[in-house]
Amino acid sequence: MNISRILCSLAALALAGCGLRGYHFASYGPGDTSAGDVTHATEAGARVVVPNTPPDPPQNSYEKPTNNRGATPRRRPSKKTCGTERWAVKTLADPEGEAIAALTPMPNTVHGLASLTAPSEPELKRAARRFPPERNVYRVSALVLGAKQEPDQDFHLVLADPAEPASTLVAEIPSGACVRPARAKFFRELRAAFTASFLAPEAEHLAKLPQAKPACVTGVGFFDFLHGQTGAAVNGIELHPVVGLEPGFCR
Repeated sequence: MNISRILCSLAALALAGCGLRGYHFASYGPGDTSAGDVTHATEAGARVVVPNTPPDPPQNSYEKPTNNRGATPRRRPSKKTCGTERWAVKTLADPEGEAIAALTPMPNTVHGLASLTAPSEPELKRAARRFPPERNVYRVSALVLGAKQEPDQDFHLVLADPAEPASTLVAEIPSGACVRPARAKFFRELRAAFTASFLAPEAEHLAKLPQAKPACVTGVGFFDFLHGQTGAAVNGIELHPVVGLEPGFCR
């Protein structure tokens, strides 16, 4: 036996003593052929892999993940959460909500609501209760231009005034998962009715109707902060929440 064969035999024995019985490559899912580094096993027969690149850490909504494997980064889906900003007022869960929900709707127009005097931003920030227009239920004839689903799960509807199409406002239908249990079924059915009669809102992006559809929309007045909302009224007023919706103009 020559010296090289002796050395090879000794090396094989040493590796066996360390427990290295085999190896495989790291995989990040079906179809992934990314290779990993190999390390020795901690016990005989075990297979342990240290990946070259660790899996991406959890990302915040809309944040592009870092990717060191040459793949095109993908936008991660938004995390579904309910809202927080004046949320009780938006969902009729505040002390005045039940009484307001029982009011007879007042006829108005999209343009008329958009012409109301709005509270200032500092007033909105320190608001503990509703402003006067927020204590009314309004019914308007409107053109539905489109809709999307917000990160807080609301259906965000963009409405235009039939007589003055440049005048628009936002109407919101909350998710049944984000309201009081007693109202959950009502809002689930209202959203289903909107989807059946108009369109199914997409997350993040406004889905526009090929042709605006007339609707009779009933909702509670609400002043929102202006932060670039699609279709927002100039004074920030919304119908939030929507509590009634019918195809065709109000009669």
